[in-house]
Amino acid sequence: MFCRLVKDTDKKALLALDKLRVHHSKKTIAWIARHKSEIELFYLSTYAPEYNPSECLNSDIKRGIGNRAMPH
Repeated sequence: MFCRLVKDTDKKALLALDKLRVHHSKKTIAWIARHKSEIELFYLSTYAPEYNPSECLNSDIKRGIGNRAMPH
């Protein structure tokens, strides 16, 4: 997954990740260590809706659906 990010650019890639277990796996950590001059990771807090604009949209949709009558 990360290979394409560093292959397609000559600049250092910056990547924000969630706390998914695979993002902290031994293989991932080892790969990142070997490529630290090419990519830098930033981990989001466990639940950070303020960093994900789609959370606001999802919230609005969920609230709006609950207020509508069921179609016949």
